[in-house]
Amino acid sequence: CLHDLKNLTAGLSLVAQNAIVHGHDPTFQQSVMKTVVGTVRKMTALMEKLSLKTRQEASWQTVDVTAIIREVVDSVKLPVRVDLSRLADRPGLVHAAPEELQQVFTNVLLNARQAAGEGGTVSIQIEGGDRSVRVQVVDNGPGIPPDRLRTLFHPFQTTKVGGLGIGLYQCKQIVESHQGTIHILSRVGEGTTVCVTLPVVDGAIERDLSSVREQHEEMHHAG
Repeated sequence: CLHDLKNLTAGLSLVAQNAIVHGHDPTFQQSVMKTVVGTVRKMTALMEKLSLKTRQEASWQTVDVTAIIREVVDSVKLPVRVDLSRLADRPGLVHAAPEELQQVFTNVLLNARQAAGEGGTVSIQIEGGDRSVRVQVVDNGPGIPPDRLRTLFHPFQTTKVGGLGIGLYQCKQIVESHQGTIHILSRVGEGTTVCVTLPVVDGAIERDLSSVREQHEEMHHAG
């Protein structure tokens, strides 16, 4: 990130130096505007990334994805079916910043609800495995055209099509900062599925974390 910031600053510095000589040239002025606008966008994205990293480093903990999903469903107060049958006896424990995951699933769920419309349905399927937990938010809305599907995760998207568009770039950043992935599968006329996959906490690591918590509680009570 520091390297990227230095490159962006160097580019602006070069523009400033050339402006002293060529500032009166209309062609140069147009070129400068494009450079400045592009640099501002890159610096804004960089600052968001750094800010996100700072917030997460301060609040990471072991959380249950199913608990977060239930909290989100309760908070949005919409009719959503949550299917845990594929989770079996595997807890969906992940190392994460819970407030960030809540933002992701709230955004995805609200988009799905809007896409489905008044008469449509939205369901959430949670599947656990040895290495990851997968959350699929499924709606039976109108679906998304292929050309729009390819650009949904691009930054500065503001137009919703089929209920998706706003916030997905930020969702992707959050999920990837958790070492996870987010994908969208959609067919026009059939609906859309947003799939979020996150790595689960290793059993040995979780036992160590539980041991540390128990020791901390014992020391606290002893004090």
